[in-house]
Amino acid sequence: MLPDDSVLARLMSDRMFESYMYNSGRRAATSGISAVWDRVAAIFDLETTQALLAARHESRAASHVAAEAARCYLWSAVREMDDQIRACRSSASTLWNFCYMTYYEAVHCAAHEPHSGKRHLLYWRASEALDRANGYYRQRHQVIHDRCGCDLGFDGYIAMVEDLEDVNLRALARQAEPILKATRDAHTNALARFAAAAGLHRDDLIPPDVWFVLRGEQFNDLFPSEGGVTVGARTLAGLGIDLEGQTDIVFEIDTRDGKAGGASCTPIRLPGDIRISRSPRGGWQDYASLLHGIGHAEMFAHLSPSLPFGYKWLWDRAMLVAFALLFRGLLASNAWNRVVLDRDPPEELRQLMLDSRRLSVRSGCVGLLYQLDLHAGSGVAGMDHSYHSIYRSELGLAVHRGAYLRAARDFFFDTDNLRGWILEAQIRQYLEREHGEAWFTKREAGDLLKGIWSHGSEHTADEIARQIGYAGLDPAFLIEELK
Repeated sequence: MLPDDSVLARLMSDRMFESYMYNSGRRAATSGISAVWDRVAAIFDLETTQALLAARHESRAASHVAAEAARCYLWSAVREMDDQIRACRSSASTLWNFCYMTYYEAVHCAAHEPHSGKRHLLYWRASEALDRANGYYRQRHQVIHDRCGCDLGFDGYIAMVEDLEDVNLRALARQAEPILKATRDAHTNALARFAAAAGLHRDDLIPPDVWFVLRGEQFNDLFPSEGGVTVGARTLAGLGIDLEGQTDIVFEIDTRDGKAGGASCTPIRLPGDIRISRSPRGGWQDYASLLHGIGHAEMFAHLSPSLPFGYKWLWDRAMLVAFALLFRGLLASNAWNRVVLDRDPPEELRQLMLDSRRLSVRSGCVGLLYQLDLHAGSGVAGMDHSYHSIYRSELGLAVHRGAYLRAARDFFFDTDNLRGWILEAQIRQYLEREHGEAWFTKREAGDLLKGIWSHGSEHTADEIARQIGYAGLDPAFLIEELK
């Protein structure tokens, strides 16, 4: 018998809760996560997954559930490999300043290291130390490719993702290429700024150099850590949303051992329990990540309670990205700065934010093109060269060749980010055209957003674009902004 919505909702809620407890540093052990994934594996066994896939064309909600079943089935098939990879990442294997660091600690330290020579040494050491996990990554890659064909009946990994995610990856790649071409000169100029700020030649840049520069520490005094939630409340008030009155949204802003960096939004019950967790580090990125989390939270908070599981919990991830970016992007808006922060943003900071945005979009394009190449063949021989080559040529950064598999996110996650960037630019352009640059002060704009959010994933990102007057997802507005 197929699992009903109540069983699936309870399972998803428990998954989210255990993930939140671990990532927030409230629970160091992963035993709770393992126990939940034992249940996931039992519910989404091969027979059930095949049955759900067979029924996926009955409705869009059924299609969403079938896609989640396939993801969970494949993730369960590689759990042992993922456990080994997690152990490699969390073990203290990088020697630095007479002590050993985990991979995550080393990368975080590199991004905050002001001395470029030390930054480079730490990045390469940490990257090379994690190469010991590459055997598990190769095994994992092969198992997923084998299972999606033999067990799930798809003609390859790309065909599976296109079917289950309802996206044409090759058509999206044809949109990515003109984005890269149109923004190449602006990105080249940004690399020159990054290199000058890092005290390096442009050809010597590595990812932590860019992360360090984009932190914009010189602007930290403009963003007091205690003011983030108040800024979020002011932003939403003009849209007719009372953040302080939304008791189902809980903020946890603190520093705790084991807590993941940045801001995250975790829906634990829908509706009823949505948590935004953040470790404050100072600067504009704190505010950006908090607004990003608020964008997610408001989507979850405005879901219609009557939605089926497939529409309530299983979103077109491009929509999640788009509405989070819509609020995050306000930080670079002159109108928003004047209304909410009562000041004009420094032009240098706005340029930094635009450079960051452009780099993220180009990274999404590059990730899509690389992963199409990675998943097109039957093996991974030579992909380390392809990975290094495309990231060097299109992003201008020297990356570690050994990361060629760990840089590839499951189910073309970079695709969702890219589609989200495109949709966000269209939504923002529509809101500014209809309500002015200060659209966030108009209740009519808030009513529009709440109406879209109430339907959950009933509509795709392409359909949302059509609902507001476009022919579908069109990167023209994003290109115009970034070039």
